[in-house]
This record gives sequence, structure tokens and C-alpha cells, in this order.
Amino acid sequence: MIISNLTCLLINGAVVTRSAQRILDQARGYGLLTTDELVRRTGLTRSDVTSTVEALLATGVLRERADQRRGDGGTPLQIDPDRFATIGIHLGRRLTTVGIGDLAGRVVSTRSVSHHEGVERNLDRITPWAHRMLAELPGRVAVSAGVVAPWRDLGLDPDRTSATLASGLGLPVAAAHHLAALALTETRQHSSGRTLFVYGRDTVGFAVAEDRESSTTVTRVGRLTHVATGSATPCDCGRQGCLEVTVGDHAVALRAHRDGLITEDAIGELYTAAIAGNFRAHALLTQRAETLGAVAAQVQRTVRPDRVILAGQAFTSYRPALEVITRSYASTVTDPAPVTFSRLGGGMQSSSACTIALGPVYADPLAVVGDRVGQPVGGR
Repeated sequence: MIISNLTCLLINGAVVTRSAQRILDQARGYGLLTTDELVRRTGLTRSDVTSTVEALLATGVLRERADQRRGDGGTPLQIDPDRFATIGIHLGRRLTTVGIGDLAGRVVSTRSVSHHEGVERNLDRITPWAHRMLAELPGRVAVSAGVVAPWRDLGLDPDRTSATLASGLGLPVAAAHHLAALALTETRQHSSGRTLFVYGRDTVGFAVAEDRESSTTVTRVGRLTHVATGSATPCDCGRQGCLEVTVGDHAVALRAHRDGLITEDAIGELYTAAIAGNFRAHALLTQRAETLGAVAAQVQRTVRPDRVILAGQAFTSYRPALEVITRSYASTVTDPAPVTFSRLGGGMQSSSACTIALGPVYADPLAVVGDRVGQPVGGR
């Protein structure tokens, strides 16, 4: 299952399935809601809301919060944050990240492991990793999983990868491009319109999300790997100055190590050196920030979005460079769209993967969760 729209994953035409999905979408977005509020926000009839809420309460997806009752407004309901879990898997250029999330998409546990022996080798290890993480969260039952990656860069097929993981985990597994996943995770709280999402870490790319009243759809995903920057850094493609080898975390760390700024090729060490007052380290990161801001502006000029969100550790990890990025962005175009930095921070990889893991649950929550009720933690 390849996901580009989290709210359009209906795999069962039954009214109760559509109703459950709409109720969960609202509960995820607004937290505590009464039955009356769900009727207003979903547009469903009171009888549909009542019967569906009863079914979701019976399976443990929703729970009542009598302690949060407000006057005569009825007992508030919320997605149970403790009973069920999703497993989110982010396969990056250099790291595999596994996150455990709840049914509202919040990440409760995350771990990352480097690809010392290749990403394929890590696929075989994900099931035991996930089971150990679940064992540290007693009482939670996993109901679905999601896997996201820059598939082309890794040479992996999303369908085969998700099938392999489904076999190991014993769960339905949804797959998505990592930029589409990040865009769905980041933009779901925005008002209607078009959002440009520009990402930079070891890979550099962008996604365009169309936000409507009841859904967010990723309409475009693009790579920025070989955008020309004018730098002298050689690229594997045979040219010089391609964006990824100029601004990518690993590429910048290698350059800093080669120039004697840090003792090993780790981007974190470069940030530490710059914050400690190393002028050359700061200058290198500032130069990267100027390039990132200018490229984001170039993409914005083509896409013409209502807003721009900059995300990924290359954009966000060195805070003294944030102003440099926004200044470079604003000076590159005459009519720039409003720009902000991602709210997800360093946990965006696990957050986006756990968002995609919600796909099978929100598509048919009563069936997916009902199949797992009574199952042991980590069991099939």
C-alpha cells in the first residue's frame, strides 16, 4: 500500500468504516471531543456517530474521559494513547530509525542504527528491534506498521520491502516516499492551500501538499540532488557543485574533516565546534545555510505555494544559521511565500514513519484493531 493521502485509504465501503475514519481523523486533530462536537465536525448523523463511537470504545480505540467533562456537554472522548501501538520504520541513506507510536501518531519510543552492513541487512533486524522496544512499553499491542524511505536512492522497491516487513512483523505495513510522509506529518494542521516542503539532510528534495478541509494530499515529490550550486565540490555524476554533495550532512562533515576542522567525519562534531566558537566551522555552516535558502527560494518560484516549510537536520540543526537561511531565501525571490521551519525537530524521521503506519488503521479501524484485540504484545 503506497500512501500519498492519509484520509483516502478506504478499503471497505461500509458506512461504519467511513464513519470510524472520520471520527478518528477529528479525534486525532482536536484531542478531546464530545459526541455533540463529533457530530458537528464530521457531518455525520447523530445515530452514525453514536453507533460508531460505541464500536470504537468496545475495541479500545477510543476511551472516555469523565475527568475532563465540561458542564452538560457530555463526556469527552479521546484516542486511547496507551493500549495500541504502531511501528514506524524510516530507512535513510545512513541510518535505520524505528519508532513506536500511538494511534494519534505521537511517537513514544525511537531508536536509530547505522547502516554499517547495508540497509538490506538492517531489514532482517527490524522485527526483533521492534519487539524489544514494545517489550519496554508493557500493555501496548502493535496493530500496524509503516515504512518510508528515499526508495530510488537506496535501490529498494517499496512493495517488496513492505511485504518483507509484513511477513516478519505479522502486521499490515504501509509504504510511502519519505518526503511525502514528512509532508503529510508536517502539514496536517495547516489551513487550506498549497504547502511546499523542502527537506535537507543527507538527501535533498521537496514535496508539495494540497491541504483541503478534510484531507491533505501530496501531489508532487522531487529530488534536488543535482541542482547546480556553483561550488567546486565534485559529484559522482561527473560534474561539480551538485546540491547534495555541497550541502548534505555527510558531505559537509567529510569536507570539514578533510580540512582539519573536526577529528572525524560526523556532522554533530562540526556543530559542536561552531557553537564553541570555531570561526571556520561556523563559516562552513553559514555558507551551507546561504545555499539552502537560495535553493528553497528557487523551488518556491516554480511551485508558487501558499507557504514554505523547511525541514531536515541540514536546515534546522545549527540554530545560528536559521536567520541566514531565511535571509537568503527572502533575497532570492521578489515575492516570497511565508517560510517557517519544521515543528518536528530531530524526531521527524520516526514521526513521519509512524504517521504512515496509521494508514491501515484509519482505513478500517474496527477490522485492523479488532483483529489484534487479545493478542500478546509483539505477537501475531
